[in-house]
Amino acid sequence: KNNFTGSQIHSLSEALYDNFISEDDINTLESLGVNAVRVPFEWSHLMLCEQDKQNCIFLSEDDSVLFKHMDWIVNECGKRGIYVIFDLHVAQGNLNTGGHRDKAEFLDEVYKNNIIRIWKRVSNHYKNNTAVAGYDLVNEPEISDKYGSSPAEKAQKLAAFYNEIYKEIRGKDKDKYNDEHIIFMEEDCVFCGASNSNGYGSRKAIGLLPDPNDKKWNWTKNVAYSVHNYFTSNKLKADTPCDQKLDCSAVCKTSIAKNGGDDNLKNCVDLCEDNYYECVTHDFFPQMNVFQNRLKLKLGTESDIVELDASNKVVSASMWGVMNSYNIPVYVGEFNSLFYIPDIKKVKEKCKDKSLPACLKEIDTPLKTWEYEMDAYDKAGVSYTAWTYKAAGRYWQSLIYYGIKKDKYGKPVTNSTKIEDQKLVLKEDEYTIIEDVFSRTSKDGSNENTLYKTMFENYFKASKP
Repeated sequence: KNNFTGSQIHSLSEALYDNFISEDDINTLESLGVNAVRVPFEWSHLMLCEQDKQNCIFLSEDDSVLFKHMDWIVNECGKRGIYVIFDLHVAQGNLNTGGHRDKAEFLDEVYKNNIIRIWKRVSNHYKNNTAVAGYDLVNEPEISDKYGSSPAEKAQKLAAFYNEIYKEIRGKDKDKYNDEHIIFMEEDCVFCGASNSNGYGSRKAIGLLPDPNDKKWNWTKNVAYSVHNYFTSNKLKADTPCDQKLDCSAVCKTSIAKNGGDDNLKNCVDLCEDNYYECVTHDFFPQMNVFQNRLKLKLGTESDIVELDASNKVVSASMWGVMNSYNIPVYVGEFNSLFYIPDIKKVKEKCKDKSLPACLKEIDTPLKTWEYEMDAYDKAGVSYTAWTYKAAGRYWQSLIYYGIKKDKYGKPVTNSTKIEDQKLVLKEDEYTIIEDVFSRTSKDGSNENTLYKTMFENYFKASKP
């Protein structure tokens, strides 16, 4: 409803970036044993386009101003031995059709060139910074029918786009690289995500990226392919034994009342029913076998190779297959092993006479799906970053274990404030109200997900050599 200018949007972003992540958060990551973080940023954090997508300029010619927030993250993480992977999470033209987006047009010439300009500027600034591990070029790109009629044609289009950025980052001189940081290239999410009937368990998507050693591409210096694995977001079959059915309507009403966010109950219920388990069992994840099978299918085995048909088209490509056939590392940039609501009261009841960390190791809890998945990646030599460290207070993120911390977005509470008026609604609230809420994110504190944090703590400490 509000028609904010580009400058106002940038000012709101500044207020949020200044406050959303604090030094305490970096200390928490260090205490957990984290050695790398994937840091999302969006194009509008660096560029400004006033009413004209073709006339975009960088917000500052001074790098110390332009990269103020990114530099802060790099410096604080670097002090603690934590590497940073920068991820262009949002780009002009939309990278995919997830959420509210109806088109993915980032490959249109103007949008594409702005993405290349951004990475050239980022690379030039960080090329000698040893705390930066690398660059995740675009998040979950979706190549629409507009750019190709077949999977192979779309894959070539994506590869050509990656190649343009690769050349800008590496430099034109083949004998002398400009920037040697790792470049992460993600698979086409038309074939890996919600728009594909195979879901995130598809064995085909990553294999559609070309062999990086092919002379046409010659991506021989520090390139890794990246996947996002979400295996647990399908409904249970009706004949699955249940302790009780998940009442999405009740869950949504409670969540919206407590956490704010989107107050459209129907949207919440639809999302819940489409993506979360109908069955709640209070002792263990009801679909552990399904989860394990999907993970095994995508990961594959050590003897896998990329399978081709008689026409050299990809038939099947597990993560192991790509690593073996292309001799390239595969990185799980995002995963979440728990789209499930545990009965925390029952967990605490079982653990009432023991310390929570020790008890969680002894009893079956849904958190063990996380350890199962991370163990599988460790054994395969696959690096990973979980989605995510800190979640915002939106209803769908309160249904699942999305963050170690969940930020409290809400308007100041007064004696006369009604509960329904405490919610921040970005499309309706005034600029000054939104700016005030964003400026208070760190000061107001975050809710800590104790079970989630303990699980990571247990795992990282146990897995250290």
